[in-house]
Amino acid sequence: MNKIVLTEDDLELSEFDEVEHLKDDEVAFHYLNIALESGNYEEIILALSNIAQAKCIGMSELARQTGLARGSLYKTLSGKADIKLTTFLKILTVFNLQLNSSKMIAN
Repeated sequence: MNKIVLTEDDLELSEFDEVEHLKDDEVAFHYLNIALESGNYEEIILALSNIAQAKCIGMSELARQTGLARGSLYKTLSGKADIKLTTFLKILTVFNLQLNSSKMIAN
């Protein structure tokens, strides 16, 4: 039996761009859920920012669609200000996503 040996020169790697995959609503939904399940605030904000970027929604358009101030949204999605629940829900609506809850499993 012949053994095949690969070297680094044989491999072609490309950089993974999560934003490209988030254009699909289902993928965006699962991505946001994973961030929410982590309970990590920074991951949740990053997920929202990445989804906004994937949906090609700039801050001005997001502000228009949510009725919120552009500067406030920028601070929120850059992690420089805490997000309010009302803001979070308005952003989800623009992204065609809903917030659902599930039972927490005790450790």
